[in-house]
Amino acid sequence: YAIRMVPLLELAAKMRRELDAGEAAWLAVVAELHHSGEWAADGFASAGSALATACRMDAGVAHGHVHLARKLEQLPVVADALRAGDISVDHARTIANAFTRKRAAEMSTVEDALVGVALTQTPNVLHGVVRRVTDAIDGDGGTKSEAELHERRRYHASRSLDDMLNVNALYDPESADI
Repeated sequence: YAIRMVPLLELAAKMRRELDAGEAAWLAVVAELHHSGEWAADGFASAGSALATACRMDAGVAHGHVHLARKLEQLPVVADALRAGDISVDHARTIANAFTRKRAAEMSTVEDALVGVALTQTPNVLHGVVRRVTDAIDGDGGTKSEAELHERRRYHASRSLDDMLNVNALYDPESADI
C-alpha cells in the first residue's frame, strides 16, 4: 500500500536511497581495487588490508566489504537494485552471503525473486526467506546449516596493554540462548 509521507520523512527516504546507491558505487570501486592488485604496490597483503588502512576501518569490516563487492559481480540483479537505491546494503549482503560456489546455479535462478522480497521487506524478513531457499537448495531442511553454525563457534580472550580483558566470541543460536 502507499504511504503518505510528510516532507521530512520523504526527504529521509530519498537520502537513504541515495546513500545506498552511493554505497553500491563505492563497492564497485572496491571490486576494481581488488582486481587491480594496486594495493600490492603499497606493500599490502590484500585489498582488504589496504582498504582498512586507507579508510580507517577494522580489518574484518574492510574484508567484508571486499567480499560483498566481489559477490555483487556475480549477482547482477542485486547489484542493479542496490545501484538504483531500491534495496539497502543489508539486503544485498543477506543475499550475497548465501551465494556460495555450491549454490551459485540455483541461487541465480531465484535472484529476481529474492530482490523482489528485498524491495518490500526488511533485511531480517529477507534473511528468513533466504534461509528457507538455501535449506531447500542444500536439501537438508536446515540441519546442515545448524551444524555449520555450530562448527563456526569460537571464543578468544586476551589481555590488553592496560590489563583489561578483550573477548571475541561467536556463538551458534542454541548456545546464544543458553
